[in-house]
Amino acid sequence: MAPRSEEQFEAIRNSRKEQILETALELFAEDGYHLSSISKIAKKAGISKGLLYNYFDSKEAVLKALMQKIMSDIVEGFPTQKPENFSEEDVMKWIDYSIEITLKDLKRARLYLTLSTQPEVTPIFMELATEPIQQFMGAMIAFFQSKGIENSLSLVRHIAAMMDGIQMHIILDPENYPVEDSIQYFKDYIKSLYK
Repeated sequence: MAPRSEEQFEAIRNSRKEQILETALELFAEDGYHLSSISKIAKKAGISKGLLYNYFDSKEAVLKALMQKIMSDIVEGFPTQKPENFSEEDVMKWIDYSIEITLKDLKRARLYLTLSTQPEVTPIFMELATEPIQQFMGAMIAFFQSKGIENSLSLVRHIAAMMDGIQMHIILDPENYPVEDSIQYFKDYIKSLYK
């Protein structure tokens, strides 16, 4: 058997790291961050505690890596226009994308929702979410200001809260929630703000 190449080792390492993060997400969501331990994560992932420490030096490091990955996945599909080029089309794309990522993997969305609302996790989530989300929110605020809406910051936070609510209802009742109608009502509401 030939020795493994550097690329093969890297692929194995990335796969193992992903396995640890997915296991941690499930444990943190099911048992809570506070009650989950490195030992529990390692056991559920089917690896030794020592091996887990080769990837992460603490439970908080696991949480931070997990939250960074989640945030990266979330903002990856956000419109990336410069604030001065941000348009109504970008707002509508954000709505569609936000619903799409929720529907794409309901289990993951449910775990993320459960995890992000835990008191021990919220400050870490907010710290990691600040920069990428604020860039996008800043572009949306500038868009609404360009439409003559004075308190655009409050409006954008209201719109984000409405999106959170729609996503939560989809997660809680995916078979019965009227997704298409909600998307259309939401888009019509946003357009009504400046037409």
